[in-house]
Amino acid sequence: MKIELDLMQWKDELSFSNTPDGRHIFCHIRKRFLVSTPEELVRQLMIQYLIHEANYAKGIISLEKSISVNGLSRRFDLAVYDSQGEVSILIECKAPSISLSQKTFDQVAAYNLEVKAPFLVITNGLHTYCAQINFEERSYFMLNELPMNTKSEG
Repeated sequence: MKIELDLMQWKDELSFSNTPDGRHIFCHIRKRFLVSTPEELVRQLMIQYLIHEANYAKGIISLEKSISVNGLSRRFDLAVYDSQGEVSILIECKAPSISLSQKTFDQVAAYNLEVKAPFLVITNGLHTYCAQINFEERSYFMLNELPMNTKSEG
């Protein structure tokens, strides 16, 4: 079930810089400029959504952390932590030109074997999907919206 989410509404919150090395985008989490690739743009737009719309604090959002999946080093795009310091939402971002597919969902689901987040999100900025995981039944169901922060941690 696709979520109706206009990430582009947050583009005015982004800062860009042009250098001899190319175009860069400011990351409000890392507090530095990064190379502005299409995937990085989607990641930064999702961060703005998480902060401004979903009410998550910057301090509980993590980017591109390394994890071990089946003995291989992998890196997730975004994670949102809960008040106990556990990952609550695991997010995989793709460039807008990349179609979201079962393969995309399988990628974030594989990362979740290690992370064990109750919510998985995939987005390319144009389309967004969110699944809630039921670990006991080893199943998931698709949601029609992203989880919002309703607690005091954000």
